[in-house]
Amino acid sequence: MRLALPYSRRPAAGSVARAGVLVAAAGLACMPPLAGGYSLHLGLETVTLALAAMSLGLLVGWGGLVSLGHAAFWGLGAYAAALLSTHIGPWPWLVLPVAAAVAAGFALATGIFTLRSHGIFFLMLTLAFAQLAYVLSLQWRGLTNGDNGISGIPGLAGFEDHRALYGLAIGFLAAGYALFSQLVRSPVGQVLDAARQNEARARALGYPVFAYRLAVYALSAALTGIAGALAAHERGFVHPRDFYWVVSGVMLVVVLLGGQRALWGPVIGASVYIAVESWASARTEFWNLFLGLLLVAAVLWGRGGIAGVAGQAWRAASRIQRLALKGTDAGAAGRARV
Repeated sequence: MRLALPYSRRPAAGSVARAGVLVAAAGLACMPPLAGGYSLHLGLETVTLALAAMSLGLLVGWGGLVSLGHAAFWGLGAYAAALLSTHIGPWPWLVLPVAAAVAAGFALATGIFTLRSHGIFFLMLTLAFAQLAYVLSLQWRGLTNGDNGISGIPGLAGFEDHRALYGLAIGFLAAGYALFSQLVRSPVGQVLDAARQNEARARALGYPVFAYRLAVYALSAALTGIAGALAAHERGFVHPRDFYWVVSGVMLVVVLLGGQRALWGPVIGASVYIAVESWASARTEFWNLFLGLLLVAAVLWGRGGIAGVAGQAWRAASRIQRLALKGTDAGAAGRARV
């Protein structure tokens, strides 16, 4: 007599593993506000950088658009928040939407030109516009206070406590992840990915590739502007170096380190970047060397970044689990026949 053995343990095991990962991630996210102090500062830096890098990762991973201009969106969001908070009021319902709108408006105005180019030309044009914004922030002293920056930025109303601000930043990060997850599965995301692989064919099929890219470019800029605004309120200070190309470079490093084809990759990349920077900078002035070696290792031996390595490990563990379950089921079936 043969018994039909259920295979419900397999999806259940996978569900338990995923639940374990989510619980672990939630536990790690709760550590900065519980610890407070410098840990909370590092947590806020990580979350705001992760939000901006995830926005850039959407362009790099699904649009094939490697940009060095996201510092402009970060800086515009930061300065918009600083100016509104100091001259009008630090109300989040005003500051954050305006920061997003200013960054998205700059993206639309410049994207009309930059998105008509490709590859290295797109990268250089985005860098040029970001450097233009950097120069304007230095020279337009009546508005930006030049090289002195703007200090004394009040906390967002209702989020003066950095623990509350951290919760708000986590909320935006989760909302951005959910939005981008839906976007990459939507027809818009599929067209973006198709154009990344073969733009001529996507255009020949009648898809408005340029319009889709421009819309996603503006969306990416808006969330980066919000990240810059949150960072400005966390620090209480903005400076023209928020526009400098190094800020864009850090975002790109985080994307490559975490993984450009996984939306959660930049979140992991930002966590690793901030952790290594904090640990190494306290021990040596050559802390950039550690980050450089880490990035080289991720590019050479970890194709797809940390997310790629984690995905390979997850698939390998799943295969081993399936083989073990098959062996167990086969043994049970043999004993049942006996």
